Amino acid sequence: MFKEIAENKNNPLRIIYKKYAKRLVKKANLEHRVVRILFKLIKIESNLKKKKKYGLISLTDYCAGNSCKSKRIFEGERIHIPELVFYKDKAYKPDRTPYFIVTPEVCIYIIDNINVLARTDFLFSDNYLIHPNNFDPHIELCTLEQFGRIKYDYSYKYAYVLESIPCIEIPKAVSLLGGGSGNYAHFITEVLPRLIIIDSHEEYSELPIIIDGWIGEPIQNILRLFNVNNRKIIYLDVWKKAYVENLILVSLPSTSPQEFRVNYDNKSDVSISKDVYTFNKNALKAVSFYSQKLFGNINTPYSGVKKVYLTRKAVFKESIQYNLRHIINEDEVIEVFKRFDFEIIDITTLSFPEQFSLFKNIKFVAAPLGAAIANIIFSKGEINILGLAAYYDGANYSYFTNMAESMGHNIRYVLGSQDTKSHENPMHRNYNINTTYLESALNELCN
Repeated sequence: MFKEIAENKNNPLRIIYKKYAKRLVKKANLEHRVVRILFKLIKIESNLKKKKKYGLISLTDYCAGNSCKSKRIFEGERIHIPELVFYKDKAYKPDRTPYFIVTPEVCIYIIDNINVLARTDFLFSDNYLIHPNNFDPHIELCTLEQFGRIKYDYSYKYAYVLESIPCIEIPKAVSLLGGGSGNYAHFITEVLPRLIIIDSHEEYSELPIIIDGWIGEPIQNILRLFNVNNRKIIYLDVWKKAYVENLILVSLPSTSPQEFRVNYDNKSDVSISKDVYTFNKNALKAVSFYSQKLFGNINTPYSGVKKVYLTRKAVFKESIQYNLRHIINEDEVIEVFKRFDFEIIDITTLSFPEQFSLFKNIKFVAAPLGAAIANIIFSKGEINILGLAAYYDGANYSYFTNMAESMGHNIRYVLGSQDTKSHENPMHRNYNINTTYLESALNELCN
């Protein structure tokens, strides 16, 4: 058998045999085991070579063209973002001009005979890759592209995607899949609102939910807390595809690209616009309201905290991604906050009910820019937020600015200098905070 493989130039196993198995077969009588390994390898190799061409189409356009039923839940709106305030070195020139954002409307769509793909926000029909309405491949890198599983034509009208055969067929289900589901901020602003919206419709109360299997135990625990209807949860592993006969899909209530092309492609001259991050405030308020029903009566040691600095030294903890950057001189920063009577709390040590308890009555939140700040969606009334961040050419501080302003909060920033060697992507580099500027901010905001 191996002689036939080795001599037949048309046999796709031949290359892999020559690379991996020839010596092993000669040394030991492992023919059957090696054959199994060879066929597994060639199956992987051949699957990776299969790219299927899809036309790109938005969710709204696809559903309109295929007469899919839909229902608007929350309207979008135009929100004014005022001039930003920075505490910084005079040499730093961040863009502080005011601007507007248009938040996404949120709809429920009923789509028949469709494929869902884990670790993405995409759906697949026979001929189309169906993307969220605000997705723009000219500007952003989806998770498929970050992992080399998709390529576009020069016009970005077509995509060539590494094919995977649906691993399961599901008669009817709700999809909560997403490219960033494993990140805490993405989870509570993109996934939880969709579950709560579906739960408000009794006709969908018994349907299973499909969610990414890579999200990690802590986020799975949050999902279980909110799964009040005891739905079956179908965890779909990374890049696995499922065929759903009747899919219930809530459109994304927040738009926050995974990555930007300009950070990875030297040929790209498309800058990151400040209006690219948008949040439907009513969808986020639904999460806050629902959390109050579930956890509002739980007393924790954090219920009375009014001013907090969120320290976070962990990059990953129990498979949750918290941050890819940190403050180099954070010990000095913490000492400043202590002088202003801030509680110093590591958010990664708190359970979800404890995090809700901390934020529901908070008045002032300070933190390095990162996922933990997304807890501001639970805060009652107007609060002050002080974000600590790095300055660099082209820096964009609009993610948390747009989130905070959409929720009616005030946000300002203290900027520091980067360690340019700590990461290739400037968004993820470590940085120092000048404590003089920090003290100026706190003197102004706390008095």
